[in-house]
Parts: sequence; C-alpha cells; structure tokens
Amino acid sequence: MQARLLSSIGILVVVSVWPAAGQPPKAAAKAAPVTKKAPEFRTPWGDPDLQGVWNDATSTPLQRPTGVAGKDILTDEEATGFQEELASDLSRDRRDGGPELDVNRAYNEHWMDSRRLKITSDHRTSLIVDPPDGRIPPLVPLSPEREKARAARAGAN
Repeated sequence: MQARLLSSIGILVVVSVWPAAGQPPKAAAKAAPVTKKAPEFRTPWGDPDLQGVWNDATSTPLQRPTGVAGKDILTDEEATGFQEELASDLSRDRRDGGPELDVNRAYNEHWMDSRRLKITSDHRTSLIVDPPDGRIPPLVPLSPEREKARAARAGAN
C-alpha cells in the first residue's frame, strides 16, 4: 500500500515537472529582481499577532535611570561603562537593603542568562522609547464616577 502511494507521488512529480511533449522548453523570462517583504503576521480579526515567547534578556533597564536622563542613546565608550556598571549591579549578591530589595538582588551571574549582562545593540538607555523621557508615566487618578463603581464592586464581594 505504502509503495503504491510513493510510486504514485513520484509519477505525479515527474509528470508535473516534465515539459510537454513536442514543445520546446520555455525561455526564462528576465524578471525584475523581487524584493522579499517580511511576512506580516495577523490575528484572524486583523490585529498584529504578538503571540509567542518574548525574551527581555538584556541589562538595559525598562525605565531610563536618572543618571542618564535626557539621553536616548549612548556613545560606544559610555555604553561600555554603562554595561559594566549594570552588570555589576545585576550580578552582585548583596544583602544591604532590607527584605524587599534583598529578594531582587539575591542572585549572582551564575543564575542569570548571559545575554542579560549585555545592553541592547543600539546602546539605548531604556527599553521605553515613548514617552521621550524613557520613564513609565504616572497613573491618572480615577474619575469620581469610576471610583464609585469601583467601591460598589468591592462592596459586592
């Protein structure tokens, strides 16, 4: 059964590739070079498809540190110093800031992805690019109507 299937597929491939009997092979037409466009992945409803595994293995911080405020991109020399300072901060096993800070700093470089000790290749000072200051904007207070609705939901539980 399997041999019959494979031979049928083989015959189909040969017939589809073989030029028609009595006809000369078609000359290859000179076509303009085709530039490949990157595939656009979309969800069934048309939004950009962001599914997958996302990795933030970089020592570039999410928010721009105050020491480099107002600077989007670092020079090569500054980037080297910045990367060394961040790697030192990330890889030190320190216990000098109370329980909350100690938990975040309790792992040395043995436990980290080695890519986490490098900054981004374009030498950005933060992963946030908008707003231009590279910081997460403050939360906007809720309107009185939303605050009432929130209190009502909390009281219902």
